[in-house]
Amino acid sequence: MQIQLFSLQQGNPLSFNVSDVSGLAGEEVTVTISMENNPGIIAACMNLSYDSDKLELLSVTDSGLLNDGTFSETIV
Repeated sequence: MQIQLFSLQQGNPLSFNVSDVSGLAGEEVTVTISMENNPGIIAACMNLSYDSDKLELLSVTDSGLLNDGTFSETIV
């Protein structure tokens, strides 16, 4: 996972957490990315890498990761 961040201030150490999931062939799973100690990040660009022979990305949902930030779903 590659993340570019832009912050207004420095402070507490920022951490990202990616949920640990598993499933059987044909099942849908949800992977959650959360952030702790946001020091004032106002924008982020995330590029997630995965084996497309084994997984298919179905959707991306805004869970409020950047609070009042703008969410844009781009699936390539």
